[in-house]
Amino acid sequence: MTKCAGMCELKSGGLGGIQIRLSPSLLQYRSNADVKETLLHEMIHAYCFLDHTEMDRDGHGYHFQKHMNRINAGRNPSDPYRPFGGYRITIFHNFVDEVRHFQVHAWECSLCGHTIRRSMNRIPSEKDCRAYRKDLSGWRNPVDSKLNRCGDPRCYVHNHMRVCGGSYVRTSPLPEAKKNFG
Repeated sequence: MTKCAGMCELKSGGLGGIQIRLSPSLLQYRSNADVKETLLHEMIHAYCFLDHTEMDRDGHGYHFQKHMNRINAGRNPSDPYRPFGGYRITIFHNFVDEVRHFQVHAWECSLCGHTIRRSMNRIPSEKDCRAYRKDLSGWRNPVDSKLNRCGDPRCYVHNHMRVCGGSYVRTSPLPEAKKNFG
């Protein structure tokens, strides 16, 4: 994982269960507090999955924020793992330099010139939409709709497909990104 610091997945089928994964690549140079707060963030997702309060892919709604704020506000002095000054769990991480370090592939739109940097050498596609459904349950809106297929008016992937219509071409790898980190 080179884009997110942690991931919590609700496993389906068989015995089910929940799997939490942390990214060694992004967290290896971070403080212990950052690692703990990332783990707590993912544990809140797991709790919300088990509690059936938030099952969507994004999962940072009311119930997530309620638990996040409760933990952040807690000042239990008997918690031996609590960082000095308390926890500061957030919805999004700010590990910008670490993420940018792994984005060594550049793709440019043939019409508008927009450039996308990626950590994997994979052409930008509709699968990059946050609402992409791996279960193939479909999109909210049909292809010929004046709205984005995913239903999110802010979705860059679908806005680009609908408005520009250009295709992405790989421009070059960016080896300087690896050299400049650290």
